[in-house]
Amino acid sequence: MKKAISKTLAAFLIAACLAAAPAAGAYGNISASANSAPAYWYGSDGTGVVPAEENCPVEVEREHLTLEIPTLPQASYSSQEEFDAYNARFTAEYTFYNPTDETLTVELAFPFGTAPEYLRYSQSDTDEETKIDDSARYGVTVEGEEAETELRYTYFTSELALPAKEKTAGRIFREDADLYEFSYAASAGVDLGNGNYYLELRLSFSTARTCILCDNYRDYFLEDGDLVLLLYLNEDPVRFFSVGEKPQIKYTKVAKQGNGLANGKRTYVEDANIQMSEKCSMFGTWVGDNCPQGIGETDWYNAIVAHLERMKNPHYGLSFSDPSSLFEKDLMRWFIYTLEIPAKGSVKNAVTGPLYPDVTQSSFRYRYLLSPAQNWAKFGEFSITVTTPYTLEGCDLSLEKTDGGYSYSRDGLPLGELEFTIYGSGKGFTRPSSQPIFLLIVPIILLAVTAVAGIVVGITLAVVFGVRARKRRKARGGGKTS
Repeated sequence: MKKAISKTLAAFLIAACLAAAPAAGAYGNISASANSAPAYWYGSDGTGVVPAEENCPVEVEREHLTLEIPTLPQASYSSQEEFDAYNARFTAEYTFYNPTDETLTVELAFPFGTAPEYLRYSQSDTDEETKIDDSARYGVTVEGEEAETELRYTYFTSELALPAKEKTAGRIFREDADLYEFSYAASAGVDLGNGNYYLELRLSFSTARTCILCDNYRDYFLEDGDLVLLLYLNEDPVRFFSVGEKPQIKYTKVAKQGNGLANGKRTYVEDANIQMSEKCSMFGTWVGDNCPQGIGETDWYNAIVAHLERMKNPHYGLSFSDPSSLFEKDLMRWFIYTLEIPAKGSVKNAVTGPLYPDVTQSSFRYRYLLSPAQNWAKFGEFSITVTTPYTLEGCDLSLEKTDGGYSYSRDGLPLGELEFTIYGSGKGFTRPSSQPIFLLIVPIILLAVTAVAGIVVGITLAVVFGVRARKRRKARGGGKTS
């Protein structure tokens, strides 16, 4: 009988837990956000100098890398003066050695990227964007004196590519290639600018000799061997470009929004009036006309070509961009300078720049690239000093804790990169709001109430069964004595 009561009570307790579990799950997994702030802010990797020419015989006798992190960055700054108070930086000090019997004049390159997205602009009271100037944070010295440097630019990718001395000559993207700009305006008995209509073009061309440039499209697909390009009609004029041989435009129509775009089930506005204008120029001239002030023509041209090639879908002969969509934030900045190193002699060189970590809602991840230094002919001593009040976590190198931060040293350059994380809170980096306390209490209350109810029911059943059992025993006992 006791076993039966125990099983009954256990069954009710299990049922109580199962009943409460969905409620707990429904509330426990909520991750509410108070606003639309991003969950991740990109920083900017630090790195040292690299030789600008292949087979450079110069050796690195020693490198000492100093990282100073007294403060964490903010999500935005209201003035240049406020930004200047952010003083986290790195300094890489080199001793270069010339093993040859002749004086060497070596060209070096120091890549230093752009400001990260959380420091690029600050919001003022008038909602105007102000560009943060961090150029003074970067510097190059030779034997303690400021070096003469040339500022160069390359298109930013995950791999470092040195600035080229000449303009890139591609198969289609060449300076002397024809560039056509096609511009359209449309009108009809309906409002074509309300977002329910688009411009449909049917193009025929060779992807080996022509590339279509378009950065504002609704859709595109192949139909009977032609490219069908659908452009939004919420702008006036609507335009696209082509580089190389001029494409054949078989038709231009205004179509209504709807499904079945790629299977021919499209509805057209028959009374639409379409006006088309066409301009022809040279690709090199067109690129040069869009070059921002302060950037060299060769660097800008090569960046545009690299950008268009990266955004290109070779199967469709379509690049989803044009020069108007390339900004300075897409460019890697470089200092190019020369060192004169005497035969069998050494020269001290140092580069410095700010430290910009990647930021999540609870961590600051720092990354300093060591791998570019593998290009030196020989590498001797390598050491790191980190001065910071914060705790560094997740570093592959065995950093030794010191009174002021951390230190590390070894013979030769370590493999990989220097990466570590600081967990903390930076000013202005909004985190998703915490779950309201009642959302956390509700499942606990439900679980407790259901469990108590199960216990009460179990005890009640146990009492009832116990009373009945005693009555049955008494009844059986009374029958024997009669």
